Amino acid sequence: MSLYKGVKNERAIGEASASYLWDVQSPKMIHEVVPNAHIIIILRDPIDRAFSQYLMSIRQREEISPFYDAIVKDYNRSDKGYFHSHLYVDLGLYSKQTKLYLDTFGPNNVKILIFEEFVKDTQASVNEVLRFLGLEPYVPSNIGKVYDPYVNPTNHTRTISLLSKIAFSSKTAAFARNFLKKASKTMIRNSASAARKEALTQRLLQATRRSSVPEDGREYLKGIYRDDVAELKSLLGRSSVPWANFME
Repeated sequence: MSLYKGVKNERAIGEASASYLWDVQSPKMIHEVVPNAHIIIILRDPIDRAFSQYLMSIRQREEISPFYDAIVKDYNRSDKGYFHSHLYVDLGLYSKQTKLYLDTFGPNNVKILIFEEFVKDTQASVNEVLRFLGLEPYVPSNIGKVYDPYVNPTNHTRTISLLSKIAFSSKTAAFARNFLKKASKTMIRNSASAARKEALTQRLLQATRRSSVPEDGREYLKGIYRDDVAELKSLLGRSSVPWANFME
């Protein structure tokens, strides 16, 4: 609750995290503290979402495998979880994740948006959310601004990624001690390996820049997501969703 220490007379306050949707404990924990919370969920075509995350992982030097190999390996890991695996596939299994929030907070307190519809008509989606929160519709001054666009990797990106890992790693202290002991011995030996890895990363970045989802990965994910998307449509009371990978 420290996030809200500066709150005064605001009519609506909140925060956002993609991890809350995947984590099965989050709905219960949020409900225990704020039982009347209004929950907003935005869902993107799960295949496009997985590929976007994969590209981000490459930019942040967390991934060097081709898309298909990366998602298959990650999906079949036994130690899945935030900061243990990427969850490329699991984060897109929306039906059970969404149902848990609907069951916990009730359908009147959960607003579910489709990302592609949000992009197509941002103003309408924003006003829909404002009405859901009991606020007057209006046009925000930054409604046309694009956040987190595709960018080439930079030292800043790599630094942020490293700091995030350090901040959330339970093994940080032990890692730091071992690193300081071994750094001088391994720096020269590792430099060649690091150079090869960086060269591979650069090739992947060039190959995937502005590219579409590779077909082998797309077909693999369709097989996993098809039934889940059907369950989601039923849950939302929709006959279709504007996801090109699942158009019937």
